[in-house]
Amino acid sequence: RLFPYALPLLVCGAYQLLTALASHLFLAAVDARSGYAAVDKEVDGEDDKLAPEPAPVVPVWRRRGPVLSCMAYATMAGAQILYDELFPLYARGCLGWRSPKIGTFLACGGSAVFFGAFVAPRCLRACGGRQRFAFSIANSLNLPLGLALPALASWYSLFFLFFATRIVQTVAFTAVMLMVNSSTPVSEVGAVNGLGQSMAASMRAAGPLLGGTIWSGALALARGADHPDATCPRVYTWLPYGARAFLVFAALCACACLPRAAPPPPEPDDEECKEADDPDADAVFELSEKNVEMV
Repeated sequence: RLFPYALPLLVCGAYQLLTALASHLFLAAVDARSGYAAVDKEVDGEDDKLAPEPAPVVPVWRRRGPVLSCMAYATMAGAQILYDELFPLYARGCLGWRSPKIGTFLACGGSAVFFGAFVAPRCLRACGGRQRFAFSIANSLNLPLGLALPALASWYSLFFLFFATRIVQTVAFTAVMLMVNSSTPVSEVGAVNGLGQSMAASMRAAGPLLGGTIWSGALALARGADHPDATCPRVYTWLPYGARAFLVFAALCACACLPRAAPPPPEPDDEECKEADDPDADAVFELSEKNVEMV
């Protein structure tokens, strides 16, 4: 009772410690200069001579692909944190749940992330590795699932919806992280990931403020003069959840505006390959009069 947040913080710290140990023990090291091989490339076979510096490129924050993929990631992060922050308010104010019941529900629902780790690669494989397609399908389910939550009240129906939403969010986050990494050459992956993480952190910081402000405004609208002591916004509950749906829709729009990859060049048929390999295969060589005289 004196330190109510001590146990959650200890669990979070232990989880981060285990993550760091697993990364150190099981992830292979990468050459720090592997993404910048063009800088120390040999020139004319001379090892001690460096290649000329590449021509300056447009910064990542001014290119359409990296910026839109990072925007999709950031809006997804904002929608996710908004969903997590709104549920305790809804459960306490509208359903009358006590803190132990809310904590039990969130702990059980959090296991969906574990199942999502197995579902996400299978979904991407089923989509043929098309990251944008998997992201769009996942968020097309994520949007209505989030809007349906204020219409439910029983523990089991809410748990099924919460569990399904968590799995769908895990698939969407997996796809969007692949989109971020594939939006730029290997030499700029660090810069793009830094941009994406900064934008996502900003949305995660603004999410609780946004959710609390909209919830308070919806509660003020619900109270009015007839219900001065109301703890549930009633029909106005859809206002904060509508804000979350708007963020998911914004992520879908950012994904739809991503530039498409150029199609691969058409492969030549067998006859063209034959002519390219041996253009003189069917030629007839005859001695001319000039060649006879030379002989």
